[in-house]
Amino acid sequence: SAADLAALDIWKQDMRGSALAGFQLAMRAGPLCEEPVRRVAVILESVEIAVTKRPSESDNPKQYRAAKDITGGIVVAALRSGIRCALLTRPARLVEGHLRLTLHSSLAGLGSLHAVLSKRRGKVVTDTMVDGTD
Repeated sequence: SAADLAALDIWKQDMRGSALAGFQLAMRAGPLCEEPVRRVAVILESVEIAVTKRPSESDNPKQYRAAKDITGGIVVAALRSGIRCALLTRPARLVEGHLRLTLHSSLAGLGSLHAVLSKRRGKVVTDTMVDGTD
């Protein structure tokens, strides 16, 4: 129908870019600790746009308009919060980087090196002296 085509046109011209921006914001800052979200599929099943007929323009192809003004910010916020709520309904998983390092330090800096490692949840596997160093 003409109303459905008008709603599709409103989606393509006014809302599609904002929906994409809302998706990107939701994926960039996840719900737990603002972490990037990866390996998640988001399916937007439907969008309902209320349209009203403009008075006395029966032969105009743009005879329908959105019933309320839809700004881009509303679409971005709605999609971002919807994705956030959907992610919170599922079991959460965080991915944390794991590094294995070889660090060299003088005896004077060894205490502060251990302090930094323990603050960052680091674990010292071996602690050996290298021959010919202080």
